[in-house]
Amino acid sequence: MRVAVVVAFAVGCSSSEPAVTATREGVGACPPGTHLEADACRPNVVLDCPAGTQFRDGIGCVAIVAEPTATARTTSSAPPTTPTAEPVTPVPSATASAQLGPCGCPTNDLACLMRCGPQAPPLSTASRTGEFDRALAANALTGAARAAQVCRRIPGPTGPGSIVVIFQPSGTVLRTTVREPYQGTPTGDCVEKLFQQATEPAYKGDPEADSKTFRI
Repeated sequence: MRVAVVVAFAVGCSSSEPAVTATREGVGACPPGTHLEADACRPNVVLDCPAGTQFRDGIGCVAIVAEPTATARTTSSAPPTTPTAEPVTPVPSATASAQLGPCGCPTNDLACLMRCGPQAPPLSTASRTGEFDRALAANALTGAARAAQVCRRIPGPTGPGSIVVIFQPSGTVLRTTVREPYQGTPTGDCVEKLFQQATEPAYKGDPEADSKTFRI
């Protein structure tokens, strides 16, 4: 006796309709991705996806993408910081300081050097009695002799020298005469201009002459 086995194949089976039917009297094979259920081949509900992928309904196997962490996003969005330069305080040049003479005057500034001469001495009893005060005159000439040392900055002779200073009744210097070896030299002119700034209290009488030594 023969047993008839009837197998019906349906083309284009979907998840809701059976793709293949099989009788219980025989054995039928279902296509890949389906399984036998109630005499029909139905699609598998869960697919076995390859490593590194995951199953999503209506899409299939998709690659697993790691989501960036909040810390990583914050770090990448922060603007780069720029180092701030420290202010530099200028340092006075040692060469510039060495070129300054007495009173802070530049070496060749004769007008500035002249202003460093002796100042007027304080008034004494000579201004009231009308006598010429030789002590005050000597003090003024001593200050001029010290100030004359700045004249060494000017090229010329050096060493000891002397000068005659004539005071007038107003207490200022009427005339100066520097002696050799400074007479007629730029250094001697510098010395005379400094001694011409010497003063003493006004007095009554005739011009008075006094002499003073100095050293350059």
